[in-house]
Amino acid sequence: MPSPEIILLGGSPGSGKSSIGERFESMGVPKGARHKSIGDLKRDITSGKIKSIHADRLNKIEHPDRRTGAAPSDAMADIMEEFIMMNPSGLTIVDGFPRYMDRVEPFKESMQRIGANVLALVVVEVDDEKVLMERLMNREVRPEQKIKDPTERLADHRDNVVPTLSVLAADYPTYRLDGTLPIEKNAEELLVIYERHSVKSNKF
Repeated sequence: MPSPEIILLGGSPGSGKSSIGERFESMGVPKGARHKSIGDLKRDITSGKIKSIHADRLNKIEHPDRRTGAAPSDAMADIMEEFIMMNPSGLTIVDGFPRYMDRVEPFKESMQRIGANVLALVVVEVDDEKVLMERLMNREVRPEQKIKDPTERLADHRDNVVPTLSVLAADYPTYRLDGTLPIEKNAEELLVIYERHSVKSNKF
């Protein structure tokens, strides 16, 4: 079977991780590399833009007390696995997943099941919360995307995502990118990280 390669892209809302992932994808190196935010993937499936055998499972509520990410953890892992296996021999930049602690084990099981090689965890950091707030307040939102309170999103990141990233960092090579630097520069650094760890990089 082909061995998918994965780079996990993490960071707080407004850090620029999605913009970096999109810019990396547009570079065309390695050929066929793709980037996907787990939030965008979920929205694209529930809106019908992307077909998925797991679509019905995303409507179930597993965490009624969680205002973000209420869908079952194993369903979220399965839709990401499904997306990765659309390009099984290539590189996928997985943006914002696993986000919560209860999604770490389903993610690891999924990666083991498909024989994926997680090359690295790359965390985009912006230390100034005022910068993050300004970015979130000025961000364009798609029509089907709910507008969420920036303060609440940043609190969720501190309380839930940061501990999850710490757990992931114990298992995968971890790198930090400065989210205040130009997107182009960070996308180029992401390519350097890829080339450092990929066994396929010499083919490109």
